Amino acid sequence: MIKVVDRRTGETKCLHYINSFEYLDDKQRHPLINEQKVLLCGGLLKNNKGTKLHVFLFEEILVMTRMVTRNGNKVYQVHRQPIPVDQLDVEDLSDGTVKSSGSFRGAFTNNQTYKHTLRVHTLNGNGGGQSCSLQANDEHDKKQWLLQLRSAINSMENGNTTDMTMQSIV
Repeated sequence: MIKVVDRRTGETKCLHYINSFEYLDDKQRHPLINEQKVLLCGGLLKNNKGTKLHVFLFEEILVMTRMVTRNGNKVYQVHRQPIPVDQLDVEDLSDGTVKSSGSFRGAFTNNQTYKHTLRVHTLNGNGGGQSCSLQANDEHDKKQWLLQLRSAINSMENGNTTDMTMQSIV
């Protein structure tokens, strides 16, 4: 009975987030998004430009968003093309390997580097060959994201996505 309630609560939470997504381009509307029933991991990460991204790892797809306000309502604006887990790869980056880029403020600093960074990218060209470096708040959060991402990838490869549990990282 408790498993049924937990599953339904998870499905409701997924639906809430999915219904809060705003798409800048119809190409971002991946058909897998509306099929998701389990949110494995969600939380705030920064890209190498310092933009705060709300990242959602569902069973079958990774969605990176930015929080924006539209008509007084907060929505998650899809930031990049969502990446299906079966096309996803993740890389643990050593501290100092990612430099800040693209900001006006960064033009006046000494090439600041980031700690607690990981990189997600597509395995093939189906996701547009995209790559994104993401910075966690601390080493613990980074390890949790790596664990959840790798677990999702392994489960997808093994065809076992039903026993995964939700992990929230804030």
